[in-house]
Amino acid sequence: MGWRGRWHCDELMRRKSNKTLEPGESFEINVDIPSISKELRYFAGAADKIHGKTLKLSSQFQGYTLLEPIGVVGHIIPWNFPSAMFVLKCAPALAAGCTMVIKPAEQAPLSALYLAHLAKKVAATSNLKTVSLELGGKSPLIIFDDSNVDQASDLALFGSLANKVDKKQYEKVLSYIDQGKREGASLLIVGKPCRQKGYYIEPTIFENVKDDMLIAKDEIFGPVMSLMKFKTVEEAIGSANVTAYGLAARIVTNDLNIANRVSRSIRAGIIWINCYHNFDSGCPIGGYKMSGFGKDHGMESLEKYLQTKAVVTPI
Repeated sequence: MGWRGRWHCDELMRRKSNKTLEPGESFEINVDIPSISKELRYFAGAADKIHGKTLKLSSQFQGYTLLEPIGVVGHIIPWNFPSAMFVLKCAPALAAGCTMVIKPAEQAPLSALYLAHLAKKVAATSNLKTVSLELGGKSPLIIFDDSNVDQASDLALFGSLANKVDKKQYEKVLSYIDQGKREGASLLIVGKPCRQKGYYIEPTIFENVKDDMLIAKDEIFGPVMSLMKFKTVEEAIGSANVTAYGLAARIVTNDLNIANRVSRSIRAGIIWINCYHNFDSGCPIGGYKMSGFGKDHGMESLEKYLQTKAVVTPI
């Protein structure tokens, strides 16, 4: 369904069909849980493919490097995808040979506890634990004038309304809406609290938003969208890069030259062109700037759990 302002409070309540014990899991039941086994298989296969390099030395010596486990690592798991993030951090760390300590989100601790319970059942006598660190993002959606409007609106809808949390976040989102009003942004669609059970807020859309406004810079994590117009490709790139974050970005265009140019210019860890939230075990993802460092997925995700040792011997 394309966004046409139809996503009202009653619709949200009707679509809340899966009963879960913690936030994030209703989305994971249908989307992320089926992919977890693939992630585990990928890194199980990667465990014996961690190799060092043969060095080309200028003197009469032979040299090579070894990749060794970095040791005990800590992961802090966010609330929004608790099971998927557990495995996303746990699998490569295990493949690298590390042990782990885990800090699940206080809003969603049950998934981590249960997955640790399952790990204990299959991990012999290990005292294995799991953790994950996830930093924020403010991922732009850049829509060019040759775009398919229905496709662009669907991507915007999913990006803004795909998940939910608790009372504290509900109050935080409302405070950002008030902040946007104070900063002078115009409300195109006024989102109000849903007067039903739960912490729901109707979709809120601001226009006339400037790059220096908090609603444009901060990660709100709620159904609040900021519309910002641009005239040139350079202007779009500039607005996308002005944020302190760099987790991801989305581009909607039918022009391959524009897609390539913009994707090479935006400082973000992953760029989705005419799609969104498409992950694969073999494709690395990780943030630039304040969105963090290190990668998840792919062989690159093993690097943060390894350290390089050089070995040199005379010939």
